[in-house]
Amino acid sequence: MPKKTTQTPVKGFVYYAVAVAALGGLLFGYDTGVISGAILFIKSQFSLSSTMEEIVVSSVLVGAVCGATLGGALTDRFGRRSLILVAGVIFTISSVGTALAPTVPLLIAGRVVSGIAIGIASFISPMYIAELVPARVRGALVAVNMLAITTGIVTAYLTDYALTDIKGWRYMFGLGAIPAIGRAPKSRGSARISLITLFECRVDSRFDGMKLGSLVNFIRTHG
Repeated sequence: MPKKTTQTPVKGFVYYAVAVAALGGLLFGYDTGVISGAILFIKSQFSLSSTMEEIVVSSVLVGAVCGATLGGALTDRFGRRSLILVAGVIFTISSVGTALAPTVPLLIAGRVVSGIAIGIASFISPMYIAELVPARVRGALVAVNMLAITTGIVTAYLTDYALTDIKGWRYMFGLGAIPAIGRAPKSRGSARISLITLFECRVDSRFDGMKLGSLVNFIRTHG
């Protein structure tokens, strides 16, 4: 008779880690969609021509091309965890920078920087999720990143709508820093372990439950 294989149950920790990784998809969608409402008020405040309006909107794609092009080489050199941290920092800086931009050139620069983070997040998040989860649930959990992207776009549209009456285009951009903070590194002296530390877990398709258990115990001890 064929030998039955015992499957280790997927720990709740893994789902939690996937949710943190999927923040990259959420930010991807939010930063892509938020400009649709913000540009109406940006155009009015800075008296943009049609050409400048197009540059402000499309500048994020220039950054995305750079991020996606360089991200693969940087990942091989510095590791996936480091790139996740870098993307979180870039998202935070770009969100705050675009929200506070006093001039159009600085606004465009902030959008380009935001695009770099989008380019990195577009491949590093699903890649890391795929490496983290066991094979039998890999397809479903990698799809969480795609769900996060669409959720981010819808959230951006709803945020634009909510802030329309006050013409709060700066708030529209600035709110993108909130989920980005969850991907940024925390100080060593913090009492709570960084969420990104979860990604130090290296899990192959066989899903080594002993290693995961050790990591959970570590988090409980230091959390």
